[in-house]
Amino acid sequence: MIALSSGAATAKDAERANEPPFKGRGELTFLLDASAFRSDGGMTEEEIVLSLSNDLIAFKSVGENSEGRLRLEVELIDSEGKTAFETTQTLVPTVAQAIDASDRMQLQLIRTSAFVKPGEYVLRVLLVDELSEKPGIIHMIRKTKKKGSVDAMLKVPAFGAPGIEVSEIAFCRELSPSSSESDLARNGLRLDLNPSRQYGLVLPSLSYYAEVYAGEEFAAGDSIFVGTSVLDIGGASLFSRTQVAVPQSGAFVAHDAFDLSRTFRAGTYVLEIEARNRRTGSSVSTKRPFEVIWAIASWGQDPETVQEEMKLVMRGPQYREFQNLSPGAREVYLAEFWSELDPAPESPQNEALLEFRRRVLYADREFMGTIGRGLLTDRGRVYARYGPPDEISYQYSSSAFGNDENVERVSDPAERVGLSNRPGASYLSPDEFREGDVGDLETQRGGTNIKSKQLEVWTYDGPGRPLAGRSAGDASSRGLKFIFADEMGNGEYELIGSSGTTDF
Repeated sequence: MIALSSGAATAKDAERANEPPFKGRGELTFLLDASAFRSDGGMTEEEIVLSLSNDLIAFKSVGENSEGRLRLEVELIDSEGKTAFETTQTLVPTVAQAIDASDRMQLQLIRTSAFVKPGEYVLRVLLVDELSEKPGIIHMIRKTKKKGSVDAMLKVPAFGAPGIEVSEIAFCRELSPSSSESDLARNGLRLDLNPSRQYGLVLPSLSYYAEVYAGEEFAAGDSIFVGTSVLDIGGASLFSRTQVAVPQSGAFVAHDAFDLSRTFRAGTYVLEIEARNRRTGSSVSTKRPFEVIWAIASWGQDPETVQEEMKLVMRGPQYREFQNLSPGAREVYLAEFWSELDPAPESPQNEALLEFRRRVLYADREFMGTIGRGLLTDRGRVYARYGPPDEISYQYSSSAFGNDENVERVSDPAERVGLSNRPGASYLSPDEFREGDVGDLETQRGGTNIKSKQLEVWTYDGPGRPLAGRSAGDASSRGLKFIFADEMGNGEYELIGSSGTTDF
Protein backbone atom coordinates (compact mmCIF):
# COMPACT_ATOMS: atom_id res chain seq x y z
CA MET A 1 0.00 0.00 0.00
CA ILE A 2 1.24 3.52 -0.84
CA ALA A 3 0.44 6.66 1.15
CA LEU A 4 -1.39 9.43 -0.70
CA SER A 5 -0.66 13.11 -0.68
CA SER A 6 -2.67 15.07 1.88
CA GLY A 7 -6.18 16.33 1.18
CA ALA A 8 -9.73 16.43 2.50
CA ALA A 9 -11.33 13.43 4.17
CA THR A 10 -13.34 10.74 2.34
CA ALA A 11 -15.21 9.66 -0.79
CA LYS A 12 -18.84 8.73 -1.24
CA ASP A 13 -19.87 5.79 -3.43
CA ALA A 14 -22.24 7.06 -6.12
CA GLU A 15 -24.05 5.59 -9.08
CA ARG A 16 -23.33 6.92 -12.56
CA ALA A 17 -25.69 7.72 -15.36
CA ASN A 18 -24.53 6.11 -18.59
CA GLU A 19 -21.72 4.25 -16.87
CA PRO A 20 -18.49 4.43 -18.86
CA PRO A 21 -16.61 3.27 -20.82
CA PHE A 22 -18.03 5.34 -23.65
CA LYS A 23 -17.31 4.81 -27.33
CA GLY A 24 -16.51 7.71 -29.60
CA ARG A 25 -18.85 8.15 -32.57
CA GLY A 26 -17.38 9.00 -35.94
CA GLU A 27 -14.26 8.00 -37.85
CA LEU A 28 -12.09 7.99 -34.71
CA THR A 29 -13.69 5.24 -32.63
CA PHE A 30 -11.83 5.82 -29.38
CA LEU A 31 -12.85 4.41 -25.99
CA LEU A 32 -13.22 6.67 -22.96
CA ASP A 33 -13.28 5.82 -19.28
CA ALA A 34 -13.61 8.13 -16.27
CA SER A 35 -12.72 7.61 -12.60
CA ALA A 36 -13.40 9.95 -9.69
CA PHE A 37 -10.89 10.73 -6.92
CA ARG A 38 -10.82 13.07 -3.94
CA SER A 39 -9.47 16.58 -4.32
CA ASP A 40 -9.15 19.60 -2.03
CA GLY A 41 -11.80 22.18 -1.17
CA GLY A 42 -14.81 19.92 -1.65
CA MET A 43 -13.91 19.34 -5.29
CA THR A 44 -13.67 16.01 -7.10
CA GLU A 45 -10.98 15.07 -9.58
CA GLU A 46 -12.59 13.36 -12.54
CA GLU A 47 -9.82 11.61 -14.42
CA ILE A 48 -10.70 11.08 -18.08
CA VAL A 49 -8.66 8.73 -20.25
CA LEU A 50 -9.03 7.81 -23.93
CA SER A 51 -7.47 5.00 -25.92
CA LEU A 52 -7.16 5.07 -29.70
CA SER A 53 -5.59 2.46 -31.98
CA ASN A 54 -2.74 3.56 -34.23
CA ASP A 55 -4.41 2.39 -37.44
CA LEU A 56 -7.00 5.16 -37.08
CA ILE A 57 -4.41 7.93 -36.85
CA ALA A 58 -2.68 9.67 -39.76
CA PHE A 59 1.10 9.69 -39.22
CA LYS A 60 3.82 11.52 -41.12
CA SER A 61 7.56 10.86 -41.11
CA VAL A 62 9.61 13.18 -38.93
CA GLY A 63 13.25 12.18 -38.92
CA GLU A 64 13.52 8.57 -37.85
CA ASN A 65 10.07 8.53 -36.26
CA SER A 66 6.47 8.98 -37.40
CA GLU A 67 4.25 11.56 -35.73
CA GLY A 68 0.54 12.27 -35.61
CA ARG A 69 -1.30 15.38 -34.52
CA LEU A 70 -4.53 15.17 -32.52
CA ARG A 71 -6.69 17.91 -31.01
CA LEU A 72 -8.66 17.00 -27.88
CA GLU A 73 -11.52 19.14 -26.60
CA VAL A 74 -13.23 18.25 -23.30
CA GLU A 75 -16.16 20.08 -21.73
CA LEU A 76 -18.29 19.39 -18.65
CA ILE A 77 -21.64 21.21 -18.55
CA ASP A 78 -23.55 21.41 -15.27
CA SER A 79 -27.30 21.02 -14.68
CA GLU A 80 -27.82 24.76 -15.28
CA GLY A 81 -26.24 24.58 -18.71
CA LYS A 82 -23.04 26.33 -17.65
CA THR A 83 -19.57 25.15 -18.55
CA ALA A 84 -17.91 23.90 -15.35
CA PHE A 85 -14.74 22.71 -17.06
CA GLU A 86 -13.21 22.90 -20.50
CA THR A 87 -9.83 22.25 -22.02
CA THR A 88 -8.26 21.98 -25.46
CA GLN A 89 -5.04 20.06 -25.93
CA THR A 90 -2.82 19.32 -28.91
CA LEU A 91 -1.24 15.88 -28.77
CA VAL A 92 1.60 14.45 -30.83
CA PRO A 93 1.54 10.61 -30.79
CA THR A 94 4.87 9.17 -31.92
CA VAL A 95 5.88 5.74 -33.19
CA ALA A 96 9.44 4.57 -33.83
CA GLN A 97 8.67 2.09 -36.63
CA ALA A 98 6.48 2.67 -39.67
CA ILE A 99 4.75 -0.69 -39.21
CA ASP A 100 3.49 0.42 -35.78
CA ALA A 101 1.61 3.32 -37.38
CA SER A 102 -0.90 0.91 -38.95
CA ASP A 103 -1.14 -1.57 -36.08
CA ARG A 104 -4.61 -1.64 -34.49
CA MET A 105 -3.23 -3.49 -31.48
CA GLN A 106 -0.93 -0.55 -30.67
CA LEU A 107 -2.81 2.02 -28.59
CA GLN A 108 -2.34 5.69 -27.82
CA LEU A 109 -3.45 6.79 -24.34
CA ILE A 110 -4.73 10.32 -23.78
CA ARG A 111 -5.33 11.46 -20.22
CA THR A 112 -6.71 14.63 -18.67
CA SER A 113 -8.23 15.59 -15.31
CA ALA A 114 -11.21 17.84 -14.59
CA PHE A 115 -11.62 19.36 -11.12
CA VAL A 116 -15.32 20.02 -10.52
CA LYS A 117 -17.94 20.08 -7.80
CA PRO A 118 -19.97 16.89 -7.25
CA GLY A 119 -23.09 16.63 -9.36
CA GLU A 120 -24.46 15.58 -12.73
CA TYR A 121 -22.80 16.82 -15.89
CA VAL A 122 -23.00 16.48 -19.63
CA LEU A 123 -19.61 15.26 -20.81
CA ARG A 124 -18.67 16.38 -24.31
CA VAL A 125 -15.46 15.17 -25.89
CA LEU A 126 -14.21 15.88 -29.40
CA LEU A 127 -11.08 14.27 -30.85
CA VAL A 128 -9.83 15.53 -34.24
CA ASP A 129 -7.03 14.05 -36.35
CA GLU A 130 -5.41 17.23 -37.72
CA LEU A 131 -3.30 15.36 -40.31
CA SER A 132 -6.16 13.35 -41.80
CA GLU A 133 -8.57 14.00 -44.64
CA LYS A 134 -11.84 12.15 -45.08
CA PRO A 135 -12.14 10.31 -48.42
CA GLY A 136 -14.18 11.87 -51.23
CA ILE A 137 -13.84 14.92 -53.48
CA ILE A 138 -16.09 17.14 -51.32
CA HIS A 139 -14.09 16.35 -48.19
CA MET A 140 -10.81 16.93 -50.03
CA ILE A 141 -11.98 20.37 -51.18
CA ARG A 142 -13.24 21.28 -47.73
CA LYS A 143 -10.24 19.61 -46.03
CA THR A 144 -12.59 17.76 -43.70
CA LYS A 145 -10.73 16.05 -40.87
CA LYS A 146 -11.53 12.70 -39.29
CA LYS A 147 -13.02 13.04 -35.85
CA GLY A 148 -14.75 11.19 -33.05
CA SER A 149 -17.01 12.47 -30.29
CA VAL A 150 -18.71 11.50 -27.05
CA ASP A 151 -21.80 13.18 -25.61
CA ALA A 152 -22.91 11.47 -22.38
CA MET A 153 -24.21 12.03 -18.87
CA LEU A 154 -21.68 11.72 -16.08
CA LYS A 155 -22.41 11.74 -12.34
CA VAL A 156 -19.47 12.99 -10.29
CA PRO A 157 -19.49 11.66 -6.69
CA ALA A 158 -18.90 13.74 -3.56
CA PHE A 159 -16.03 13.37 -1.05
CA GLY A 160 -15.97 14.30 2.61
CA ALA A 161 -18.18 11.88 4.57
CA PRO A 162 -16.82 11.01 8.04
CA GLY A 163 -16.53 7.25 7.53
CA ILE A 164 -14.11 5.18 5.48
CA GLU A 165 -14.62 5.38 1.72
CA VAL A 166 -12.90 4.45 -1.51
CA SER A 167 -12.45 6.09 -4.90
CA GLU A 168 -13.72 4.68 -8.15
CA ILE A 169 -11.68 1.89 -9.71
CA ALA A 170 -9.27 2.68 -12.54
CA PHE A 171 -8.67 -0.40 -14.70
CA CYS A 172 -5.10 -0.83 -15.93
CA ARG A 173 -3.11 -2.94 -18.32
CA GLU A 174 -0.11 -2.73 -16.01
CA LEU A 175 1.17 -0.86 -12.95
CA SER A 176 4.80 -0.04 -12.24
CA PRO A 177 6.73 2.19 -9.78
CA SER A 178 7.40 5.74 -10.92
CA SER A 179 9.62 8.40 -9.36
CA SER A 180 7.94 11.28 -11.22
CA GLU A 181 4.41 12.60 -11.54
CA SER A 182 4.22 12.32 -15.34
CA ASP A 183 1.05 12.32 -17.41
CA LEU A 184 0.66 8.59 -16.73
CA ALA A 185 1.85 8.53 -13.09
CA ARG A 186 -0.15 8.92 -9.91
CA ASN A 187 1.09 8.73 -6.30
CA GLY A 188 4.32 6.94 -7.16
CA LEU A 189 2.80 4.51 -9.67
CA ARG A 190 2.83 4.63 -13.45
CA LEU A 191 -0.64 3.67 -14.65
CA ASP A 192 -0.91 2.00 -18.04
CA LEU A 193 -4.66 2.55 -18.07
CA ASN A 194 -7.16 0.36 -19.90
CA PRO A 195 -10.25 2.43 -20.84
CA SER A 196 -11.83 -0.50 -22.67
CA ARG A 197 -11.89 -2.59 -19.47
CA GLN A 198 -11.30 -5.61 -21.71
CA TYR A 199 -9.05 -8.50 -20.70
CA GLY A 200 -8.43 -12.03 -21.92
CA LEU A 201 -6.49 -13.32 -24.91
CA VAL A 202 -4.27 -10.28 -25.48
CA LEU A 203 -4.29 -9.11 -21.87
CA PRO A 204 -4.76 -12.07 -19.47
CA SER A 205 -3.74 -10.14 -16.33
CA LEU A 206 -6.01 -7.53 -14.75
CA SER A 207 -4.50 -4.66 -12.76
CA TYR A 208 -6.44 -1.99 -10.92
CA TYR A 209 -5.77 1.24 -9.04
CA ALA A 210 -7.95 2.75 -6.31
CA GLU A 211 -7.55 5.19 -3.43
CA VAL A 212 -8.78 4.51 0.11
CA TYR A 213 -9.79 7.39 2.39
CA ALA A 214 -9.96 6.12 5.99
CA GLY A 215 -12.01 9.07 7.26
CA GLU A 216 -12.07 11.17 10.40
CA GLU A 217 -12.16 8.09 12.66
CA PHE A 218 -8.71 6.98 11.48
CA ALA A 219 -6.04 6.78 14.21
CA ALA A 220 -2.32 6.06 13.93
CA GLY A 221 -1.67 2.32 13.94
CA ASP A 222 -5.06 1.37 12.51
CA SER A 223 -5.08 -1.66 10.23
CA ILE A 224 -7.13 -1.42 7.05
CA PHE A 225 -8.22 -4.62 5.30
CA VAL A 226 -8.58 -4.21 1.52
CA GLY A 227 -10.41 -7.06 -0.19
CA THR A 228 -10.49 -7.67 -3.94
CA SER A 229 -13.29 -9.83 -5.35
CA VAL A 230 -14.43 -10.77 -8.83
CA LEU A 231 -18.17 -11.43 -9.12
CA ASP A 232 -20.15 -12.95 -11.95
CA ILE A 233 -23.01 -11.00 -13.45
CA GLY A 234 -25.38 -12.57 -10.90
CA GLY A 235 -23.27 -11.37 -7.95
CA ALA A 236 -21.65 -14.70 -6.99
CA SER A 237 -18.01 -14.42 -5.88
CA LEU A 238 -15.55 -16.27 -8.16
CA PHE A 239 -12.28 -14.96 -6.77
CA SER A 240 -11.20 -13.01 -3.69
CA ARG A 241 -8.14 -12.09 -1.70
CA THR A 242 -7.36 -9.63 1.09
CA GLN A 243 -4.40 -7.38 1.77
CA VAL A 244 -3.66 -5.60 5.04
CA ALA A 245 -2.37 -2.03 5.24
CA VAL A 246 -1.11 -0.06 8.22
CA PRO A 247 -1.02 3.37 6.57
CA GLN A 248 0.84 6.38 7.98
CA SER A 249 -2.12 8.60 7.16
CA GLY A 250 -5.79 8.26 6.45
CA ALA A 251 -5.34 8.09 2.67
CA PHE A 252 -3.44 5.50 0.67
CA VAL A 253 -3.35 3.61 -2.62
CA ALA A 254 -4.85 0.15 -3.03
CA HIS A 255 -3.76 -1.81 -6.09
CA ASP A 256 -3.46 -5.42 -7.17
CA ALA A 257 -3.03 -7.65 -10.24
CA PHE A 258 -4.26 -11.18 -10.89
CA ASP A 259 -4.33 -13.68 -13.74
CA LEU A 260 -7.65 -14.37 -15.47
CA SER A 261 -6.53 -17.11 -17.82
CA ARG A 262 -7.10 -20.16 -15.61
CA THR A 263 -10.48 -19.30 -14.14
CA PHE A 264 -12.59 -16.97 -16.21
CA ARG A 265 -14.50 -17.76 -19.38
CA ALA A 266 -15.63 -15.05 -21.77
CA GLY A 267 -18.29 -12.79 -20.32
CA THR A 268 -19.03 -9.75 -18.18
CA TYR A 269 -17.72 -9.65 -14.61
CA VAL A 270 -17.69 -7.18 -11.73
CA LEU A 271 -14.62 -6.10 -9.77
CA GLU A 272 -15.42 -5.21 -6.16
CA ILE A 273 -13.04 -3.44 -3.79
CA GLU A 274 -13.92 -3.44 -0.07
CA ALA A 275 -12.03 -1.52 2.62
CA ARG A 276 -12.59 -2.13 6.35
CA ASN A 277 -11.06 -0.55 9.44
CA ARG A 278 -10.19 -3.43 11.77
CA ARG A 279 -10.45 -1.33 14.92
CA THR A 280 -13.76 0.44 14.21
CA GLY A 281 -15.37 -2.17 11.98
CA SER A 282 -16.55 0.48 9.51
CA SER A 283 -16.35 -0.58 5.88
CA VAL A 284 -17.14 0.54 2.34
CA SER A 285 -17.09 -1.07 -1.10
CA THR A 286 -17.16 0.01 -4.72
CA LYS A 287 -17.88 -2.02 -7.87
CA ARG A 288 -17.22 -1.71 -11.57
CA PRO A 289 -17.84 -4.09 -14.49
CA PHE A 290 -15.19 -5.37 -16.89
CA GLU A 291 -15.07 -7.77 -19.83
CA VAL A 292 -13.20 -11.01 -20.53
CA ILE A 293 -12.89 -12.01 -24.20
CA TRP A 294 -10.80 -14.87 -25.58
CA ALA A 295 -11.67 -15.28 -29.28
CA ILE A 296 -9.08 -14.07 -31.79
CA ALA A 297 -11.83 -12.38 -33.81
CA SER A 298 -12.92 -10.39 -30.75
CA TRP A 299 -9.47 -8.82 -30.48
CA GLY A 300 -8.53 -8.79 -34.16
CA GLN A 301 -11.69 -7.16 -35.54
CA ASP A 302 -13.26 -3.82 -34.82
CA PRO A 303 -16.62 -4.32 -33.02
CA GLU A 304 -18.36 -2.23 -35.69
CA THR A 305 -17.06 -4.61 -38.36
CA VAL A 306 -18.42 -7.60 -36.44
CA GLN A 307 -21.82 -5.90 -36.16
CA GLU A 308 -21.88 -5.14 -39.89
CA GLU A 309 -21.26 -8.79 -40.67
CA MET A 310 -23.63 -10.35 -38.15
CA LYS A 311 -26.47 -8.11 -39.27
CA LEU A 312 -26.43 -10.08 -42.52
CA VAL A 313 -26.81 -13.46 -40.87
CA MET A 314 -28.92 -13.01 -37.76
CA ARG A 315 -32.68 -12.64 -37.70
CA GLY A 316 -33.99 -9.24 -36.62
CA PRO A 317 -34.68 -10.15 -32.95
CA GLN A 318 -31.37 -12.04 -32.73
CA TYR A 319 -29.42 -9.11 -34.06
CA ARG A 320 -31.09 -6.61 -31.74
CA GLU A 321 -30.27 -8.83 -28.78
CA PHE A 322 -26.69 -9.26 -29.97
CA GLN A 323 -26.31 -5.52 -30.55
CA ASN A 324 -27.17 -4.71 -26.94
CA LEU A 325 -24.71 -7.17 -25.37
CA SER A 326 -21.42 -6.26 -23.72
CA PRO A 327 -18.21 -7.40 -25.50
CA GLY A 328 -17.73 -10.45 -23.29
CA ALA A 329 -21.37 -11.50 -23.57
CA ARG A 330 -21.19 -11.03 -27.35
CA GLU A 331 -18.37 -13.53 -27.58
CA VAL A 332 -20.43 -16.13 -25.70
CA TYR A 333 -23.48 -15.35 -27.85
CA LEU A 334 -21.49 -15.71 -31.10
CA ALA A 335 -19.98 -19.02 -29.99
CA GLU A 336 -23.45 -20.43 -29.26
CA PHE A 337 -24.90 -18.94 -32.47
CA TRP A 338 -22.32 -20.56 -34.75
CA SER A 339 -22.40 -23.80 -32.77
CA GLU A 340 -26.13 -24.16 -33.47
CA LEU A 341 -25.50 -23.63 -37.20
CA ASP A 342 -22.65 -26.14 -37.39
CA PRO A 343 -23.84 -28.83 -39.85
CA ALA A 344 -21.28 -31.35 -38.60
CA PRO A 345 -20.57 -30.80 -34.88
CA GLU A 346 -18.35 -33.88 -34.80
CA SER A 347 -15.84 -32.30 -37.22
CA PRO A 348 -13.05 -30.07 -35.86
CA GLN A 349 -14.18 -27.11 -38.00
CA ASN A 350 -17.48 -25.28 -38.20
CA GLU A 351 -18.38 -25.43 -41.90
CA ALA A 352 -21.13 -22.80 -41.57
CA LEU A 353 -18.69 -20.28 -40.09
CA LEU A 354 -16.05 -21.11 -42.70
CA GLU A 355 -18.61 -20.60 -45.50
CA PHE A 356 -19.66 -17.27 -44.05
CA ARG A 357 -16.04 -16.09 -43.84
CA ARG A 358 -15.58 -17.15 -47.48
CA ARG A 359 -18.63 -15.14 -48.54
CA VAL A 360 -17.45 -12.08 -46.63
CA LEU A 361 -13.99 -12.21 -48.24
CA TYR A 362 -15.52 -12.70 -51.71
CA ALA A 363 -18.00 -9.83 -51.29
CA ASP A 364 -15.32 -7.45 -50.00
CA ARG A 365 -13.04 -8.31 -52.91
CA GLU A 366 -15.51 -8.42 -55.80
CA PHE A 367 -18.01 -5.69 -54.94
CA MET A 368 -15.84 -2.98 -53.38
CA GLY A 369 -17.15 0.48 -54.23
CA THR A 370 -16.85 4.08 -53.17
CA ILE A 371 -18.51 3.32 -49.82
CA GLY A 372 -15.65 1.01 -48.91
CA ARG A 373 -16.39 -2.59 -48.01
CA GLY A 374 -17.88 -4.68 -50.79
CA LEU A 375 -19.87 -6.51 -48.13
CA LEU A 376 -21.89 -3.35 -47.48
CA THR A 377 -22.99 -2.92 -51.10
CA ASP A 378 -26.35 -4.33 -52.17
CA ARG A 379 -24.75 -7.19 -54.09
CA GLY A 380 -22.42 -7.91 -51.18
CA ARG A 381 -25.28 -8.14 -48.67
CA VAL A 382 -27.34 -10.44 -50.90
CA TYR A 383 -24.30 -12.64 -51.58
CA ALA A 384 -23.53 -12.98 -47.86
CA ARG A 385 -27.13 -13.88 -47.02
CA TYR A 386 -28.03 -16.20 -49.87
CA GLY A 387 -24.70 -17.36 -51.30
CA PRO A 388 -23.72 -17.38 -54.99
CA PRO A 389 -26.68 -17.16 -57.42
CA ASP A 390 -27.48 -20.06 -59.75
CA GLU A 391 -27.57 -17.69 -62.71
CA ILE A 392 -26.46 -14.14 -63.47
CA SER A 393 -27.77 -12.30 -66.53
CA TYR A 394 -27.21 -8.78 -67.81
CA GLN A 395 -30.04 -6.75 -69.36
CA TYR A 396 -30.95 -3.16 -70.12
CA SER A 397 -33.93 -1.42 -68.58
CA SER A 398 -36.70 0.15 -70.64
CA SER A 399 -38.76 3.21 -69.84
CA ALA A 400 -41.74 5.16 -71.11
CA PHE A 401 -39.40 7.59 -72.85
CA GLY A 402 -37.86 7.37 -76.32
CA ASN A 403 -37.65 4.56 -78.81
CA ASP A 404 -37.63 1.09 -77.26
CA GLU A 405 -36.24 -0.67 -80.29
CA ASN A 406 -33.45 -3.15 -79.56
CA VAL A 407 -33.91 -2.70 -75.82
CA GLU A 408 -34.62 -5.83 -73.83
CA ARG A 409 -37.53 -5.25 -71.47
CA VAL A 410 -37.48 -6.49 -67.90
CA SER A 411 -40.58 -4.64 -66.72
CA ASP A 412 -42.72 -7.75 -66.34
CA PRO A 413 -45.35 -7.04 -63.64
CA ALA A 414 -44.37 -10.37 -62.06
CA GLU A 415 -41.02 -8.83 -61.08
CA ARG A 416 -42.50 -7.17 -58.06
CA VAL A 417 -40.62 -5.81 -55.09
CA GLY A 418 -43.62 -5.25 -52.82
CA LEU A 419 -42.72 -6.31 -49.30
CA SER A 420 -46.40 -6.77 -48.53
CA ASN A 421 -46.26 -9.83 -50.76
CA ARG A 422 -43.42 -11.21 -48.64
CA PRO A 423 -44.74 -10.91 -45.06
CA GLY A 424 -42.05 -13.19 -43.71
CA ALA A 425 -39.12 -11.04 -44.87
CA SER A 426 -37.00 -10.81 -41.76
CA TYR A 427 -33.49 -10.38 -43.11
CA LEU A 428 -34.00 -7.71 -45.77
CA SER A 429 -35.57 -4.69 -44.14
CA PRO A 430 -38.01 -2.39 -45.97
CA ASP A 431 -35.46 0.42 -46.32
CA GLU A 432 -33.20 -1.93 -48.30
CA PHE A 433 -35.87 -2.37 -51.03
CA ARG A 434 -37.91 -0.07 -53.22
CA GLU A 435 -41.64 -0.73 -53.56
CA GLY A 436 -43.27 -1.36 -56.93
CA ASP A 437 -42.36 -3.35 -60.00
CA VAL A 438 -39.43 -2.69 -62.25
CA GLY A 439 -41.68 -1.11 -64.88
CA ASP A 440 -42.55 1.70 -62.44
CA LEU A 441 -38.96 2.77 -61.88
CA GLU A 442 -39.21 5.96 -63.95
CA THR A 443 -42.06 7.06 -61.66
CA GLN A 444 -40.12 6.16 -58.53
CA ARG A 445 -37.20 8.28 -59.74
CA GLY A 446 -39.31 11.30 -60.57
CA GLY A 447 -39.54 10.62 -64.30
CA THR A 448 -35.82 10.03 -64.84
CA ASN A 449 -35.11 8.16 -68.06
CA ILE A 450 -33.42 4.92 -66.98
CA LYS A 451 -33.50 3.43 -70.46
CA SER A 452 -29.73 3.05 -70.73
CA LYS A 453 -29.18 1.61 -67.28
CA GLN A 454 -27.57 -1.80 -67.26
CA LEU A 455 -29.19 -4.37 -65.02
CA GLU A 456 -27.61 -7.37 -63.36
CA VAL A 457 -30.15 -10.05 -62.49
CA TRP A 458 -29.35 -12.76 -59.95
CA THR A 459 -31.57 -15.84 -60.04
CA TYR A 460 -31.72 -18.60 -57.45
CA ASP A 461 -33.46 -21.88 -58.33
CA GLY A 462 -34.75 -22.11 -54.77
CA PRO A 463 -34.40 -20.02 -51.62
CA GLY A 464 -30.64 -19.71 -52.03
CA ARG A 465 -28.20 -21.08 -49.49
CA PRO A 466 -28.88 -19.21 -46.26
CA LEU A 467 -26.64 -20.05 -43.33
CA ALA A 468 -29.60 -20.08 -40.95
CA GLY A 469 -33.30 -20.85 -41.13
CA ARG A 470 -35.12 -22.45 -44.05
CA SER A 471 -33.22 -25.23 -45.73
CA ALA A 472 -32.38 -25.18 -49.43
CA GLY A 473 -34.46 -28.34 -49.84
CA ASP A 474 -37.72 -26.71 -48.75
CA ALA A 475 -39.88 -27.24 -51.86
CA SER A 476 -42.43 -24.65 -50.73
CA SER A 477 -39.91 -21.87 -51.19
CA ARG A 478 -40.15 -19.94 -54.42
CA GLY A 479 -37.03 -19.14 -56.38
CA LEU A 480 -35.42 -15.81 -55.62
CA LYS A 481 -34.57 -13.08 -58.09
CA PHE A 482 -32.67 -9.87 -57.35
CA ILE A 483 -32.35 -7.03 -59.85
CA PHE A 484 -29.45 -4.60 -59.52
CA ALA A 485 -29.04 -1.43 -61.63
CA ASP A 486 -25.86 0.45 -62.53
CA GLU A 487 -27.52 3.76 -61.73
CA MET A 488 -24.53 6.03 -62.36
CA GLY A 489 -22.86 4.03 -65.09
CA ASN A 490 -19.78 3.52 -62.93
CA GLY A 491 -20.05 -0.20 -62.36
CA GLU A 492 -21.65 0.10 -58.90
CA TYR A 493 -25.00 -1.68 -58.79
CA GLU A 494 -27.94 -0.85 -56.52
CA LEU A 495 -30.76 -3.23 -55.65
CA ILE A 496 -33.93 -1.98 -57.38
CA GLY A 497 -36.18 -5.03 -57.25
CA SER A 498 -36.65 -8.57 -56.07
CA SER A 499 -39.15 -11.38 -56.14
CA GLY A 500 -39.61 -14.60 -54.25
CA THR A 501 -39.91 -15.52 -50.60
CA THR A 502 -37.13 -14.30 -48.34
CA ASP A 503 -38.55 -15.76 -45.15
CA PHE A 504 -35.91 -17.91 -43.45
